[in-house]
Amino acid sequence: MTPRLILITVIGLLAGVAAALTLVSKRPPPGAPPATEVSGKALIGGAFSLTGTTGVNVTDKTYLGKPTLVYFGFTNCPDICPSGLAVISAALDKLGPDAGTKLNALFITLDPERDTGPKLADYLKSFHPRIIGLTGTPAGTAALSYRRLRDAAQNRPAGCRPQA
Repeated sequence: MTPRLILITVIGLLAGVAAALTLVSKRPPPGAPPATEVSGKALIGGAFSLTGTTGVNVTDKTYLGKPTLVYFGFTNCPDICPSGLAVISAALDKLGPDAGTKLNALFITLDPERDTGPKLADYLKSFHPRIIGLTGTPAGTAALSYRRLRDAAQNRPAGCRPQA
């Protein structure tokens, strides 16, 4: 073997070892949860400040770190809201007893003048205990719900947008 061939072989081996070490060092430790990948900006969302059923103020930052399901409704809603909350409750049941560690489930009232924290808490007793009730000022919740609906409508494919 020529000195040049030996040098190329050694360099190739060192490059292979370096590549293998790089791959092994980037692997998560056994039992670690999978890394969350962010593929872009959410189609809807934005800052908010609301009040929980216990009177604690929360913001959008309170729920960072795991997916958040947001459901808008009100406690005097006769059909659709209870049906929707029943579906959410069933989904949380399927996630198992640690559903709260996997997903935030928020019920945000559209009628904050009537839906006080205690009234929301009483209403939500009929559904999954991991559903968090939130209320706020009429202007704040109206602006939040409008912003979500507007953002969702603007991000639909052209053929799915409502006609003006």
